[in-house]
Amino acid sequence: MYAVKSMEESVKYKLKLNHLTGNYKTMKLLLGFGCINGKNFVQLNIKLIDIAKQLLLLNLEQGGDAHIYPELSQRNMPMSLKYYDPILKII
Repeated sequence: MYAVKSMEESVKYKLKLNHLTGNYKTMKLLLGFGCINGKNFVQLNIKLIDIAKQLLLLNLEQGGDAHIYPELSQRNMPMSLKYYDPILKII
């Protein structure tokens, strides 16, 4: 029913997951402190969204539970933006 993963694949998956999760938490911490502003703030937010996408796809590829991060969520957006959001096309 499920494909058997080798030990090497499992280790690669866990290393990548831990690396991405660490980067995600660090960026959230920096944004939470409010010490970054201007161009760097925008770049950090874009990178944070990119890492959230990578984490979502990594979990989906492994067949595990997928957590939709707040950066990818559409709950706080108006209805007019939800319809045209390109995230719907990606997923």
